Amino acid sequence: EPLFAAMMKDVLGIKPQSKHDGRREFASRGFLLIDATYTPVNHDHLSHAERNHRILDDLPGLVEELHGYVGPGTGVVLVKANVCELLEPVLVSRGFPVLNRGENGHRATLSGASGKAVLVRCWPAVTLPNIH
Repeated sequence: EPLFAAMMKDVLGIKPQSKHDGRREFASRGFLLIDATYTPVNHDHLSHAERNHRILDDLPGLVEELHGYVGPGTGVVLVKANVCELLEPVLVSRGFPVLNRGENGHRATLSGASGKAVLVRCWPAVTLPNIH
């Protein structure tokens, strides 16, 4: 999947042989990837406003999920411009440590980073399972 491969390259600076290898390496470095929403938002028939509305509708679930993973020493990285635009101010106001504040989600680079981070992104219509 091109988006996953690009994220592995941009976020971790790696090019895994398979998605499974990428997920394993991702987890071994202390990263977790979760969805901003589990409702498909990248349909051509949806307006920008409708997509944003769907993401914001699922905000309570995202906040609850983040509380389960984000603790002292854990950062949050927002991936994709629309997710950054919508969620950065909300998550920061709720005390979540957003590591890529102001970067607009285009290059959430963590290669060489140590510690733990939860990456929040919004995939195209196909929903992938979480990495636990």
